[in-house]
Amino acid sequence: GASEDQSLESAAVSADSLVPEEEPKLEIEIIDFSIEPTVLNRYETTIVRIIATNKNTTRSAVSNLPLILPQGAFVSKGFLEVANKKYQAYVQAKDAALSALKHSITGLKEASFIHLKDQIENEYILTITIPPSSEVLVQVVYERMIPKIDGKYLVEFTVLPQLLGDTISANVSINGLRPVKSAKAMFEYETKEKRINETTVEFSIDPNILKQKVLEGSSNGTKFGVSFEFEPDPFNGEVLIDDGYFTFPFVPLKVPPTNKLVVFVLDSTSTLATVQNIFKKLLNRLEPDDQFVIVQSGTTASIWDVEASKISYQESVNDLTDDKIMPQPFKATKENIKKAENVADVIGKTSESDIQSALSLAIKSVSENKEKNSKPVIVLIKVVEPSTTTV
Repeated sequence: GASEDQSLESAAVSADSLVPEEEPKLEIEIIDFSIEPTVLNRYETTIVRIIATNKNTTRSAVSNLPLILPQGAFVSKGFLEVANKKYQAYVQAKDAALSALKHSITGLKEASFIHLKDQIENEYILTITIPPSSEVLVQVVYERMIPKIDGKYLVEFTVLPQLLGDTISANVSINGLRPVKSAKAMFEYETKEKRINETTVEFSIDPNILKQKVLEGSSNGTKFGVSFEFEPDPFNGEVLIDDGYFTFPFVPLKVPPTNKLVVFVLDSTSTLATVQNIFKKLLNRLEPDDQFVIVQSGTTASIWDVEASKISYQESVNDLTDDKIMPQPFKATKENIKKAENVADVIGKTSESDIQSALSLAIKSVSENKEKNSKPVIVLIKVVEPSTTTV
């Protein structure tokens, strides 16, 4: 949020580049940091609040503060408050957002600006500028659907030492439509647990211990979390309600697993680190009896040999031969999954990608290798860059 122009943005920026070269950059001073994850069933809404000040009487102060969000979380809203006035954040195109931020600094106005720095680690950078002799409150809200791991849910958050101020607080609230069966803090030091009723449990961490653990921890931040589960629904389903809408996901009982033949199509013109990371996560979800094939969508469509860690088959739109032998898929054993991860690491970036040929090759691989008892699945992994259109 900002007093004249506000932005919630997805482009990179450095606070140093926004300060005139003849002036050394003044850092803001954080007074208070708080984080409050609230869970309703399995949907998390977390509020991050930062109170900061600039005690200089003539110059603006500006800082870049890191925020690491849990995997799958996204920033949904935010605001900046100064002198009892609240300014809501909104999404804006890169150039307009940077222009607004620079204007706020040079015009001695308050502003905040958030952008995604690292998609894999889900790390954001929150830039805050404060005019002389001022104090601001910046609030960022992020949301996510909490995954279920080993039968339990885990709400977790990361506190970085750069966010520590004079005071710090962390409170977690678990709420469900069904009774909370169990809830446990995933750290050994003192935590206050309060069961409000059978469907609500709250946790709070001692501020002094919290601050001490963050200071003693890694520069990459210290993780905190609460593991929980609800009493099972008698109909084996779970109603999720948010803002007047509901969903009812359910899992059929006693359904035998279906063997799959999964063809992964990896676009090598995309951000490779992201493609590799997503591929490895999906790969590790396969069952041992599943089979998989790796197709690279580059200048030509290629199939990789997991055993030899090299391309074993290539095909392009100009290739009219039909006598090529289609490589066999690989079983999703632990050994083959490890080898496939190594293949993903050695795939090089290409300047072009023939998606059509790659998908045609994937279909051809499925057609020639499909077994009666296996279900074919084709997964295209491609990073689509965000547009700069104002939303």
